[in-house]
Amino acid sequence: RGAHTPPIRPGNLEDAMESIKSSEYDKAITLAQQAMEEATRSEHKYVAETINNFRLTIEKAKMDGTNVTAAERLLNQAREAMEAANLKKALELAMRSEGELEKMGLQQEMAAKAIRTAEDKFADAKSQNIHSSAAAALIESAMAELKKGDYVRALEVAIQSGDELHRTKELFQEANESARVAREALVLTAKIGADVSSLKHLSDALDSALSSNDYQDADEKAVALQSETKRVSYTHTSNRLVAAHNVLNVAGRLSINVPDAGTILAQARSFLENGRFENAVELAGSAMDKTKAAVETHAKAARDETSAEMSHAIKLGGDISNAEKIFARAKQALETGEFEITVKLAKDARATIIIHKKLDTEFVVLSGEANKTISMAKKYGIPVKESEQLLSLAMAAKD
Repeated sequence: RGAHTPPIRPGNLEDAMESIKSSEYDKAITLAQQAMEEATRSEHKYVAETINNFRLTIEKAKMDGTNVTAAERLLNQAREAMEAANLKKALELAMRSEGELEKMGLQQEMAAKAIRTAEDKFADAKSQNIHSSAAAALIESAMAELKKGDYVRALEVAIQSGDELHRTKELFQEANESARVAREALVLTAKIGADVSSLKHLSDALDSALSSNDYQDADEKAVALQSETKRVSYTHTSNRLVAAHNVLNVAGRLSINVPDAGTILAQARSFLENGRFENAVELAGSAMDKTKAAVETHAKAARDETSAEMSHAIKLGGDISNAEKIFARAKQALETGEFEITVKLAKDARATIIIHKKLDTEFVVLSGEANKTISMAKKYGIPVKESEQLLSLAMAAKD
């Protein structure tokens, strides 16, 4: 080697190669060493600048609230490697530090965006009167994780809050639809005349569950109310059908023909079995009114006939003391709507009329029929003055 060491300058490696060609080996070695030293210094400078730049980037990210713990740890390791002259490892660790910082920044951005989306959805749900304390708690938890720098967990919890809010929305819609159906059924049950007092506690429980935003419980309460309103409606409608059938049976026992009543009740029964309670009640009421009117008319006719026979018996000098007692009960039964009993008592009253005088049977029958006809004519406003005079003359002549 020569005693003189040439100054370090770019191109030492090229000069060393030229010296080899001219057989100046000592000079070539010196130049090569200088080239290596220059390269080492350049590499060290590059690594140092890279570490310093990354440090500045990390500081800025730290000020922005990014979790830089892992990136700082790797950069510190890179600095230690550089100080130990392990530049390759130092550069590798520095690059890993940069990658870690980029990863954390991306995770932070994704988590923050997920939380903002969750908050927007929560606000939109709240504007629709949809409330979820569970979703709210998850959003708060996600924000806490974001603040701690656990972005993966923050993102996970934010997504969970969205899932919870979606589930709540579905429960809200199901509960409100069930509540709508239940309330409509309750209104219908009251409309057909059923006693809905036994359903009040279920209706109140449904309102309470909805007010408490407990949509699952509200849905269960609504379904229970639907079931009970259907039961009450069915029972009430069935009772109305039974009542109509009972009146129709009375008409049958009294040999009264009520056109179409049986057909109407059969149709009402079909409506009942298909849950069309309003239609069933309407038809049952129609059949009931028509049949009851026919039976009542028949009962009043029996009452009037007995009254006429009693009046005629008095004119013939008959005894109606027992008949009057029974007839009083017949009239009372008519007032209370016991038409079949009315007809029976009217008939019994007629059977107790006693004619003391020995009159011609044919005359009694004919005069009785005449008296009955005159009474019926008066009832409908037909002039019967002349007929009454003739009957009076007949009675007087018989005496």
